[in-house]
Amino acid sequence: MASVDYTLTEFNNAKIFSIIDATSGFWQIMLHPESSAFTTFIAPFGRFKFKRLPFGISSAPEVFQKRIGECLKDLNGVVGLMDEFVVCGETEKEHDEGLYQVLQILQDSGWTLNEEKCQFRKKSIKFLGRIISADGICPDLTKTEAIKKIHRQLILQSSSVFLA
Repeated sequence: MASVDYTLTEFNNAKIFSIIDATSGFWQIMLHPESSAFTTFIAPFGRFKFKRLPFGISSAPEVFQKRIGECLKDLNGVVGLMDEFVVCGETEKEHDEGLYQVLQILQDSGWTLNEEKCQFRKKSIKFLGRIISADGICPDLTKTEAIKKIHRQLILQSSSVFLA
């Protein structure tokens, strides 16, 4: 999997963005019957095994990323991490052509999307804890505010210990 820093470099010069979210991404990947045997678990009413890639298996993110990457590998302006990926372009035409290609490939490959989480033709998006727009990439303030609150709490706690 690509690092977050590397992934963010893919947004250079982009001005139009769409976020595409795969519905229950891991569950869309069928397991080979031999692999399925390794997911067997025992419950009070029998033994069961997964037929689809379950959450919680350590290799699941890598398997998912590989499968989705195989579908979208030859496309420019597509940035993905796990079950969420972004189609971007410098112009509406470039963006729309890329978006059409992505949607067509995903449909042909049998992937389903979470319509509620998908966003199309946006000037700015929140992705990987950052706000990405034509102006550049900056931290998502809702994320940095949480860090500031924790920092303030730690200062107050350490001050009260010192003053006591």
